[in-house]
Amino acid sequence: MISSIVIDKDFVEWRVLKTLFPAAKVLLCQFHAISYWKKVMQRAPYKLKVSERDELLNLMIKTLYRYATSSIYDSCGNANFGKQTICSSTETGYDSSYGALKQYCEDNKKQALFSYYEKNWNSCRDMWANFARSKFHGWEYYNEQDRVKLESSENTVGAQDTN
Repeated sequence: MISSIVIDKDFVEWRVLKTLFPAAKVLLCQFHAISYWKKVMQRAPYKLKVSERDELLNLMIKTLYRYATSSIYDSCGNANFGKQTICSSTETGYDSSYGALKQYCEDNKKQALFSYYEKNWNSCRDMWANFARSKFHGWEYYNEQDRVKLESSENTVGAQDTN
């Protein structure tokens, strides 16, 4: 049985997959989530400077991954040695990053962008934020290298299917 499916933010694809696999959890590819957020920030109505885009991207990534640090071991139990480590976090961690994003938007008069985030990202955070994705077996270990390997194998399979 298929328990989860990863897609980009294509709502038509999403609806079709939910119809075909009603028991599966549809998750957004985190790489595509970041790419899409970058495109959104370039839209004219938001009037963002490059420095603002950089800060907002950093805040979005924190809501996505939630950075955890510690002196020797991080909150995931990994040897840290002073480095920032990405790991699945808790909803409390997400809420903290969400609050920082909201505060930045309020302080910098970017309420329109935050409203967009509320409607289009926060409303479906269970599909892309690590704290929610880690509830599904195996996704707590899924990372960028896995995505590259997966997409590479999909391209190979796709090429074989055309015969």
